[in-house]
Amino acid sequence: MPAILDKSHIGKDEIAESVAMFNNWYVRFAPDAFKTTRAPIAGEVADAPGACGYLPRLDESFLRAHPST
Repeated sequence: MPAILDKSHIGKDEIAESVAMFNNWYVRFAPDAFKTTRAPIAGEVADAPGACGYLPRLDESFLRAHPST
């Protein structure tokens, strides 16, 4: 890991503990964050291909007219 190459004073135990803490946080909080972020935009993403005629109309003018697509 380039970020810690010059930190030889950090022991392997501390690194392992830090990784474990991040993994625990990720398992506890990330799934909810993904769900709450994904839910509001899932419909927009599902509608996007149809909005541009399944790509034939996907050009600069379409994207300017529909910036959220």
